[in-house]
Amino acid sequence: MKDFGRTSPVGDLMLERLIDGNKRYASGKLTHPNQVFRRWSGPPDRQQPFAMILSCSESGAPQEVVFDCGVGDLFVIRVAGLVLSESVLASVEFGVRTWHIPIVMVLGHSHCSVAAAALRAEDPPSPFGSLATRLRPALERSKRLPGDGVSNAGRAQAQVVAEYLRGAGHAFAGPGAADRLRILAAFLNQGSGMVEILD
Repeated sequence: MKDFGRTSPVGDLMLERLIDGNKRYASGKLTHPNQVFRRWSGPPDRQQPFAMILSCSESGAPQEVVFDCGVGDLFVIRVAGLVLSESVLASVEFGVRTWHIPIVMVLGHSHCSVAAAALRAEDPPSPFGSLATRLRPALERSKRLPGDGVSNAGRAQAQVVAEYLRGAGHAFAGPGAADRLRILAAFLNQGSGMVEILD
C-alpha cells in the first residue's frame, strides 16, 4: 500500500505555494491575493480550492491569513484541539472527493488552550472533556520530550491526526488517490508566524 502523498507532484507544488504564502505572512509582506469581491460573487460549484487545511479553531491562527491566500483558495476545517470526529472525517472526505484537492495539511500550533488544559489534567465538564480525551495519544507521545509541553502536544496531535488520515486515505479518498494526494503534518509557531513541516 502506497504511503499517501509522499509521491504527489501536484501536492508538492501546492505545498510550495502554501509555504511561500506563509513566508510572506511571517515577514509582514502579505499580498492578499484573491480577496476582491468578485471572488465572493461566483457560484459555489465553481470554487476550486488548491489545498485543505485541517487545524485548531483558535482565533489566533486564521488559515487564509497564515498562508496569505484568498477567497476560494483553501478548504479549511477547524476544530478545537485539532481532534478527529465523524463529522471532521466526513468533511475531509467531502473536500477531497468533491474538488480533488491534492494536499491535506494537518496543522497544529503553539499556545493551544485545549492542549494546555489537557496537560493540566483538569477534569472538565462535558463537552470539553471529550476533546481532552481525544488528545491523550498525543499527550502520551509528547510528554517525555524536552521543551514546552503545550507546543510538543500541538506537534504530536498534528502527527497523530495525519498518520490516521494516511491510514484511512484509501477509504475516504478513493482508488488511486495515493498517487495524487499528499497528507502531511505541520506546526505553526505563533511567536514567529512560521509553519514547520513535521513529516
